[in-house]
Amino acid sequence: MIVEFGVDEAPLEAAFRRAPEMEVEMEHLAATDEIPLRAFFWSYGDQFDRFEAGLGEDDGVERWTCLETKPGRRLYRVTHPPELPMVTLYQHAVEHDAIIRSATITSDRYRARMFVPDRDALASWREACGADGLSIDVCALYGAEQTPPERHHGLSEQQREALLAAADLGYFSIPRETSLAGLADQLGVSSQAVSERLRRGMENLVDGALVEDDGQK
Repeated sequence: MIVEFGVDEAPLEAAFRRAPEMEVEMEHLAATDEIPLRAFFWSYGDQFDRFEAGLGEDDGVERWTCLETKPGRRLYRVTHPPELPMVTLYQHAVEHDAIIRSATITSDRYRARMFVPDRDALASWREACGADGLSIDVCALYGAEQTPPERHHGLSEQQREALLAAADLGYFSIPRETSLAGLADQLGVSSQAVSERLRRGMENLVDGALVEDDGQK
């Protein structure tokens, strides 16, 4: 089954304090006997210099590297120290045969989706996290074969929200009834963030809705 959850102690606190309008989407988490946790993630926005300055100041980041740069986004590898709450959460997930499948982080929220074998494993994982002082806020629980509404066609929650707001406010109308700035005000983010959410959302819609089984569009 899949559990959606949030935690109060999100990683990259200093980076988001420096660059509050940035967004992060987790690509991969990995650990070894020597390295407690490495996170690979895409960061989106227009405050990369501030964000990277914050990574260098963050007590929860031992070292970081920018692996790839594309318009409006960059791929990072971050190594976390063993005492970070996220490391504890990940270790308990591994102990209970759980797999963190995705995570999104903004300045005010950390939300993740995780596969767990059953409800007993979920309860044991939450209990183990609680014993280490981690408060887990379970937002949703559903079968692994089910797709949450905002993930239809590969959309993230933020992308779905931006596309629905754009349609509702007439951004796609001719002539347009609102602007990127208007959408940004409605969603409480920057114009750059809205632009990125719309672009990624439309790409995911095309990939998810128009790509045939044989891979042809």
